[in-house]
Amino acid sequence: MSEPAVLEVQGLCRSFGGVCAVDEVDLIVRKRNVHGVIGPNGAGKTTLFNLISGLIPPNQGVVHYEGKNLTGLPPHKITAAGVARTFQNVRIFENMTVFENVMVGMHSRTSAGFLSALFKLPNERREERKIREKCLTYLARVGLEGRKDALAGNLPFGLMRSLEIARALAAEPGLLLLDEPAAGLNHSETEKLAGLIGELRDDGITIVLVEHDMRLVMEISDRVSVLDQGRLIAEGRPRDIQNDPAVIAAYLGEAPSREKQGVKEASQQGAEEN
Repeated sequence: MSEPAVLEVQGLCRSFGGVCAVDEVDLIVRKRNVHGVIGPNGAGKTTLFNLISGLIPPNQGVVHYEGKNLTGLPPHKITAAGVARTFQNVRIFENMTVFENVMVGMHSRTSAGFLSALFKLPNERREERKIREKCLTYLARVGLEGRKDALAGNLPFGLMRSLEIARALAAEPGLLLLDEPAAGLNHSETEKLAGLIGELRDDGITIVLVEHDMRLVMEISDRVSVLDQGRLIAEGRPRDIQNDPAVIAAYLGEAPSREKQGVKEASQQGAEEN
């Protein structure tokens, strides 16, 4: 029996200057799944994430998360509803510590008001202790507990990626959107990332993953959707996507060499398994 739908996107469209970046995309993501979203450069993947997370409004279509209509809501309300994300280009507060960056992610889950904070009332002190404890837990989850006092801008790039994930987890999401989390990572870092994503899924967090690393996508995804020129051209299990003629044609015709090779290898692997 399949898990219930957590995210439902229907007829989503967005144009920029007459160019349709996302063209009537439908997407269903089920609970406790890792759902990969792939496609050649310019396919509309990041625009789709921006629409779901409220960074830009759609021209038409709707986005539902756990039955609630998120269409047109600002990003902070979408985060509060349970949807968090990372970005293709790492966005951290470089002049803040690693710990402080994660505390920022907890903002949508705080309840103490201005007066409580101003006068350090007991409920504010209790909440602050709770926030600090949780932040340390999220840092430990991504292997950064030993660097909590370091300036975020001084971290190696791979650890900046980890910090961004920790900050997203601090929002306590039910749905986590990861936008190319393996970009710039070496093989060892990518393997650790795959393990972390699997653990998060096992803990009940639903994940939508935009990624160019085909091996990673095919290894950890339960379902995969494929975009090309803003349109959804295929959706299914990884082994089905690996052998889909439309997917292979889209990548071999337009994709960068790393993606071409990844699709070829994934397709060959799928053929061997079948």
